[in-house]
Amino acid sequence: MSALTVEEDIAEFSIWVEPVASITDWDTELLRYAEAGLDAWTSEMPPAYWATNVSLGSVKATHFNPAGHTTNEQVAVPSTPWVGIDASAALPWETSVACSLYTYTPGTFIPNGKRRRGRFYLPPMAASILDHSNTGFFDNATINTLLTHCHDFVGKVALDFPGVAHTQTPSVFSRVDSHLYMVTDIVIDAKIDSQRRRQNREVAGRISQGITF
Repeated sequence: MSALTVEEDIAEFSIWVEPVASITDWDTELLRYAEAGLDAWTSEMPPAYWATNVSLGSVKATHFNPAGHTTNEQVAVPSTPWVGIDASAALPWETSVACSLYTYTPGTFIPNGKRRRGRFYLPPMAASILDHSNTGFFDNATINTLLTHCHDFVGKVALDFPGVAHTQTPSVFSRVDSHLYMVTDIVIDAKIDSQRRRQNREVAGRISQGITF
């Protein structure tokens, strides 16, 4: 998933999926995966959470071989652009809400639990999502709604476009185990996170002033 802001930077995140059945034509299937991801985002994530500088550019589906090398890729591009509609200020580009993916019930113990958790970061959101008590946290009145949208988005990624068949399972990939674990729960918190690598193409102005005594 990629989101563009006036040619300044790209926010990308990935969700692993495991096919429900064996695949012989990877290019055809990957295009369906990419279209499913595109449909999931545009139908489940309200543009009101994002300022007008954020838009959906494309969704790419990639097939990796057991060695981790890319063997096939397909890209879906929206025919009608998905664009944020909040006319107020946007939060800094490197800020984000992290959505944690669990393959077991959060709060319970499971051996090697870190290997079975993943996460993805939403694009930088509009400043209007902040709590008005000046805590710098997400607004309490809407965080449950955002969780529902993230839940429905991940669930719809599993559907074949336009949502008529279950063809892939959202998963967490453990590089240590070399295994995909099926996602069972999604968690977000009210703290705004930071992902500094999203500043790689965003150039901030710099000023200085001499000091005399």
